[in-house]
Amino acid sequence: MFDPFSSLDAASFTHRSQYAVAKNSASRTNPSISSPVVVDIHKYYCFDPGNKNKSPPEIISAVSNELSELFAYDQKEVGTVVGEYSCVLAEESWSKAGPAARPDLVRQLGQTEMRRWEKELKPINGGSYFWTGKMQWMDGGEWGFVEQTKKGNVPPSLGLTLPAQRVRDISAEAKQHQVELRATAIKQHVDYWNQHGQASQMEHWRYEAGYDVGFWDAVTFWEKRAEAGRDGGDTVGFVNLWAGKRLRDHVAERGTWGSPWLWEVSFVFIVISQWLMRLQFEHGVKRGIADFESFIK
Repeated sequence: MFDPFSSLDAASFTHRSQYAVAKNSASRTNPSISSPVVVDIHKYYCFDPGNKNKSPPEIISAVSNELSELFAYDQKEVGTVVGEYSCVLAEESWSKAGPAARPDLVRQLGQTEMRRWEKELKPINGGSYFWTGKMQWMDGGEWGFVEQTKKGNVPPSLGLTLPAQRVRDISAEAKQHQVELRATAIKQHVDYWNQHGQASQMEHWRYEAGYDVGFWDAVTFWEKRAEAGRDGGDTVGFVNLWAGKRLRDHVAERGTWGSPWLWEVSFVFIVISQWLMRLQFEHGVKRGIADFESFIK
């Protein structure tokens, strides 16, 4: 899969993200630069004076919109990871809520963080790490992953909770619909370029090839646990970086970097300005992954 990658603590998110984009893009044309840079972001709500002045419900509401700046990098070959977070709030914040409300508010905070980090910020964000596992003498309280998972405050991703048979059923259902999903995706792609006057210059076969790679990569990730007799299914992480890696595989096999129409667009099929267009193949990879993962429920 990936080579070992470097990690940056994003004290200055914009600067470091731009560095990561430049480094990861350079790896497209220089095979010797092959390990992507991932920006490491730490999110705590217990140290900053601004958060200490907020109540727990205000902080939980803010988390729902946290890291929206990542979406500016949705079309770029960059990945982030929330390398540290917790369920801890400052006592100044807790003083603004009654003691009886604390367990439920901790649960709301943890579940909101997990939903934001693990689901809503894909395909840029690749995952998250809770700080810390546990203490030597206890499960760790609001700092402890063990305690917070026992209480259901930090729930696992849905796919990891499913029995092996359900994983197999989801895979079978997705495969059954793959032909029609693929046809729909290709039609939308071609129709868009027909409407925008560039269809004759597009290499639609690259989008089609990318779609196939993305869909079947998603199947492979998803089925691995069940094939070994284990419960749970995995999804593709760091989707932007994975699409870039698969693009390099494709170029090595099928063509050069020279085509001006190998441009990448968003993994969600949306209309964007032509100057934001990127590699067709990557667009197809992301759409294929998204179509498969739409069956995970």
